[in-house]
Amino acid sequence: MSSKKTMQTPAVEPIFHPFDLDVPDAAACLDRLYEVYAEVPVVYGWCRQCFDLAYEEQMRRLRKPRETPLEAFSQIYVEHPNCSGGPATFLHWLPRGLELAFFQGRLDPDLTEQLLRINIWLRPAHEQDALRALFIRVARNWFEAGHTAPLQLSEEPRTPRARDNVSVQIIEALLSLRIDPAAVFGWLASLGTAKAWSCLIEQLQDACVLMIPSYYVFDAGLDDKHARPLMETGVLAVDRIARHALHTQFPAERLTQLWLDWQQTDPSLAEQLAEAEPVIVARASLLTDAEYRVEEAHIRAALDVATKA
Repeated sequence: MSSKKTMQTPAVEPIFHPFDLDVPDAAACLDRLYEVYAEVPVVYGWCRQCFDLAYEEQMRRLRKPRETPLEAFSQIYVEHPNCSGGPATFLHWLPRGLELAFFQGRLDPDLTEQLLRINIWLRPAHEQDALRALFIRVARNWFEAGHTAPLQLSEEPRTPRARDNVSVQIIEALLSLRIDPAAVFGWLASLGTAKAWSCLIEQLQDACVLMIPSYYVFDAGLDDKHARPLMETGVLAVDRIARHALHTQFPAERLTQLWLDWQQTDPSLAEQLAEAEPVIVARASLLTDAEYRVEEAHIRAALDVATKA
């Protein structure tokens, strides 16, 4: 028997992750996220144009993120991440930020776009896994039970538009974390609820289903000139593949049949679809097999940035 140890081949990061509905409950998902990011230390020595010394000293005294009010740390979401120590500071506060501010309409850009901006794809697998589990739980709770636990709503959505905004934010987060878009859209359709169908109608009208960051922030050791174009192209590729999956599942003939059915069962959905139809037709985006493979290659190149930079 050989005494040589078998070399383990590192697992290849998949382009898309399965949409696994079997996730822990809301409290357990949030606990896991706090546990994961407690290991990421805040980096101090902040930009004095954006944060005075008193603010930085106040932040140093905040040792219990789960008990910290949003206003005590929300300024880090307003300034460039490097002004408050880079991605590490953002990630240390991420669980509390998501818990309190994910649905906070005053954040611009929202936290999903900011996650892409700090290159969440390049973070360790256990961090991304915790985020995927959290947002799958939020999606199930919202579309199946009508609440967003463990993330707090800033106010209860009282209009169809407000409910659609919540729905779209959740789906955008799932797609940004590279959860299989075909499975996500198929699950929404399988629910058969007005909330799920309304979300799908809204996304069929979108020119893009991801908010594309205006810039990216890389950890030390990665060459921005090399990495940034790859990440930009990779995120755009996820958006194109997601729109392809969406429009493939809901071609014109299926939408026509839905409209006919809804005229009898849900006139408000029928009206929403009829009003959206011209935009949906204009925005229909399908890839050829060759184009699809090119987009997958763009995503793979982005995922390999950390190992090839």
